Amino acid sequence: VENAGTYAGEVAIASAVGSAGFSTSNYDITYVAGDLTIDKADLVLSGSRVYDATTAIAGSALTATGVNGEAFAVTGLGDTTNLASASVQTDSTLASVTGLALGSASGGAVAGNYNALSTVGSDIDITARSITLAADDRSKPYGDTLSLGNTAFSLTTGSMAGGEQIDTVTLTSARAASSIEDVGAYAGEIAIGSAVGSGGFDANNYSIAYSAGDLTIEQRLLGLSASRSYDGTLDLAGSVTLTNLANGEVAGYSGAQASNAHVATPDKYISAISLVDNGAFSASNYRLPSLNVSNAPVVISPRTVSVSVSNTGVSKVYDATTYAQDGLLPTFVTTSQVAGDTLSVSYADADYDSADTDATRIRFSGLAIDSVTGSAQVSDYSLAATTSDVNAAITPAPLTIRANNDARFVALTDVSGFNGASYAGFVGGQGVADLTG
Repeated sequence: VENAGTYAGEVAIASAVGSAGFSTSNYDITYVAGDLTIDKADLVLSGSRVYDATTAIAGSALTATGVNGEAFAVTGLGDTTNLASASVQTDSTLASVTGLALGSASGGAVAGNYNALSTVGSDIDITARSITLAADDRSKPYGDTLSLGNTAFSLTTGSMAGGEQIDTVTLTSARAASSIEDVGAYAGEIAIGSAVGSGGFDANNYSIAYSAGDLTIEQRLLGLSASRSYDGTLDLAGSVTLTNLANGEVAGYSGAQASNAHVATPDKYISAISLVDNGAFSASNYRLPSLNVSNAPVVISPRTVSVSVSNTGVSKVYDATTYAQDGLLPTFVTTSQVAGDTLSVSYADADYDSADTDATRIRFSGLAIDSVTGSAQVSDYSLAATTSDVNAAITPAPLTIRANNDARFVALTDVSGFNGASYAGFVGGQGVADLTG
């Protein structure tokens, strides 16, 4: 392999052969050698690099290929004029070789045998930049729908070129949009795609791998309370209210117990309860709060009892007042109390409905529960009414009217009204003046 250059007398000449009767013996032939010029060969630049949003290409991405397996490395940082476009491209020709120079030789190459670097025949590839976009893992309570939006993602491998960035993606999940999917962990449920960006971003310049996100549907937290009237037990069956249910479901529960059975005991709460399936309600899709007075309060209200008076044959002699007679001991009878409890009832006043003999009843007012025998407390009960009536009568009071003894002389006439009358038995300050008829 000869280097490029001009080699004088390199082309030797001899042994002429002719025709038309030519004979070398008839000539005195002088052979003059010719010169040989070996021209410099062209180098072809080729190479590739990953998209970086610039139009420069560094020498490190290129090879200058000559003849006979000879080649050169290329040095230099290149220049923004090297490429006509920054985008991904295949088999493109360089626009310039500014900023590029020959580097080390291989295969016996000699720089002097080649022309200066040029764009002629160059073959350049700009390959897509590899990145991975991953949808964020998300969670939601059972019964809710989840709006995924378009920004819940992250760049997990690779990097963006230049000042480019990805702003939004498309995120989809059938389970996220449903309120009836059961509790569970759903791997790869959130699909991701269709990246859209800014700062010059073009998805064609990237090889984008999309990684789906996981969706976790968590148990829905229930609200919990209970309310009922006193019944002497801790049992709360049928008295618990469960809130924050989804999809119109009706919760099932069992074993509900109160921390205390009495009305007046403060800070009562549901101390035990279990969720059970009930139609569309699946207990596994829900969770209970911590059982305390804040999260599961219990209200026990007083049990209402009715009161009546069982006395019969009640009466008094007319005394011009409505007051019940002294010594009257009413027998109060209560109903609807818990079995085993006995209530003692007192009263403040007892009055007839009339002071006269047309009275028909006595009304006991200001009724109150004084004490309870059994397991209950006085505050566990309330009276349906604070009055109670009993049939009663007022009998006439005895009144004696006696004519006073009188006398007159014969031949005299009687005095009008004679000698008058005496009265015994008036009550309440009444007297003769109150008599009529």
